[in-house]
Amino acid sequence: MIRVERRPPPERRHPRVGFHVSAFGSQQVLAALSALSRDGFQGLEVYGDTTHIFADQPGEFRTILEITGIDLAGVHGGGLLTSEEFREAEIIEWKRLLRWVADVGGHYAIFYGGEAHVDSETDLRRAASFLNEIGRFAAEAAVKLCYEPDLKCPFNTKEAIASLMRMTDPQFVWLSADTANLTSMGLDPSLFLLSMRQRIAVVHVRDLTDPAIQRSEDSTASTESPFCEIGTGTVDLEGVADALRAVQFDGWVVGVVDQPARSAHESARAAAKYFREFLGLEF
Repeated sequence: MIRVERRPPPERRHPRVGFHVSAFGSQQVLAALSALSRDGFQGLEVYGDTTHIFADQPGEFRTILEITGIDLAGVHGGGLLTSEEFREAEIIEWKRLLRWVADVGGHYAIFYGGEAHVDSETDLRRAASFLNEIGRFAAEAAVKLCYEPDLKCPFNTKEAIASLMRMTDPQFVWLSADTANLTSMGLDPSLFLLSMRQRIAVVHVRDLTDPAIQRSEDSTASTESPFCEIGTGTVDLEGVADALRAVQFDGWVVGVVDQPARSAHESARAAAKYFREFLGLEF
């Protein structure tokens, strides 16, 4: 009789789960770390201004992280992206930011948005060159540089994002996929995760009340926010969770609540519960 050796099934990969400081505000990073620690989150994502607040104290910030047991998941910043006039200044600032992220043991840095300056081909070439340069610097510091498209950036269609990814080095430039931004751009976030899975390092789980509010030409004048508590809006977040499982995503999944309808602590706790009970995330 032939004996067949049974191999154990491969270990299933899981994402790490974090929360964005936006619900608390940049001045409340310590309160955010305390709250997230109680709710079992593994990381905190902060805005770029935190790297200035603690500019001369990366060691102190790292110690605070170690005490709370929370990682710095990453930093969320932006810039012009396609401007030749300000390119060198932006590169200097981003290298400073990336050094800080590396010094405190952070995992990634997100460059979101950008502005159109010339024509689509020129903007594409400039953006790719800029991202490749700071992405190479990030990789040397063991930090992942991610680009995050939004509705008002020059790369707000599936085709434009794909073109940008083709012109950037996959060793140095990754994607951050924001579920609310993708939905407002008319894209299905689940399909986007499946089609771009090789380049996505971060997924922002954010919900929208009505994508049409954000798409409106006059949205900047509106007092109505298009964003809402996670799981209370129109974004198909359960479909997103299915896509994450399908690709065995093992990057960072970060909850984002820009304008909480309750206290920031309660908002984070509700997000943690939703992640576990409805999205099946384990953390």
